[in-house]
Amino acid sequence: MASGQPEKPVSPGVLKKRFFHAAKSGDVKALGDVLDAGLDVHCLSANKWTALHEACRYGQLEAVSVLLAAGADPNVPHPQLGYTPMFVATFDQGHTEIVRALLRGEAAPSLASPHCGRRSRAG
Repeated sequence: MASGQPEKPVSPGVLKKRFFHAAKSGDVKALGDVLDAGLDVHCLSANKWTALHEACRYGQLEAVSVLLAAGADPNVPHPQLGYTPMFVATFDQGHTEIVRALLRGEAAPSLASPHCGRRSRAG
C-alpha cells in the first residue's frame, strides 16, 4: 500500500458479496482473491445457493473450473429446493461445456431434484 498503512481486513460479509458477484460474472481473479482470503468455497448466499450453483446458472465456465479446483462439491443440493449445480446448469441452453466440466469434477448426473418427476395427486 502506498500510504504505508497496513491493509484493513475485509469483513466476511463483503468477501461473500464479492465471491458471489465473481461467480455470477465469471471474474476468476476475484474468485481466487476471495478464496485466498480464506472464504469457504461452500459458503451459501442469502438465497442458500453455493457459488458453484451461481456460476453454473450464469454460464461461467472458467468460474466453474476455478471453483471445482478449489474443492467445490458438484453434488451439493440447494438445502430447500434440492437442485444440484448440474441441474442448475441445465436451466438454459448452451451450457454443455459446463455440464462436461461438472462431470469431469465428479458430478453425479443421476442426482435428481426432489421436484422432478412428481405429479400432482389432485383430481
